[in-house]
Amino acid sequence: MLGLGEDCFEDGEAWCEDFMADCLVGRWTVSGDAEGTETYEWADGGFFILQHIESGGTHGLQVIDHEHKYGDEPSADIRSRYYGFGEGETLDYTWEIANDTLTICMGERGSPPCYEGTFNQDGTVLNGAWHYPGGGGYSTVSTRASGRSRPARAHSTWMLPPSR
Repeated sequence: MLGLGEDCFEDGEAWCEDFMADCLVGRWTVSGDAEGTETYEWADGGFFILQHIESGGTHGLQVIDHEHKYGDEPSADIRSRYYGFGEGETLDYTWEIANDTLTICMGERGSPPCYEGTFNQDGTVLNGAWHYPGGGGYSTVSTRASGRSRPARAHSTWMLPPSR
């Protein structure tokens, strides 16, 4: 497996063949304007990442992977749906990683609001902020509290390295 401090940074360009496994899977402690924990884990079968969120009064689950509608090819973008257990909300996001930066946008790529965070060199700290249309947002620092774990599977559909 690749790790951010190992083969994910090549010639100043970050990429993860198995995007979530190598960059996010594990338990993270969140501090700053929002505090809590986020735990990313592979779902059974190894096709989806589950993100469990506990932050203040927010408690929810996000399911992350390429969108793959019946009969269609998987989407090029990494997509997710968040299920909020407090108010019953469902929110859709698009994820992308470039160099050492993780961007998560509500809805389509580039749509506000967006989160933009930067990993440190060894991938143990993600420093970022949510930015809202018209101003506002909040900043967080996420620190890896536990390691990575990934089930074996025959074929990965996760984001491939950018063309060189």
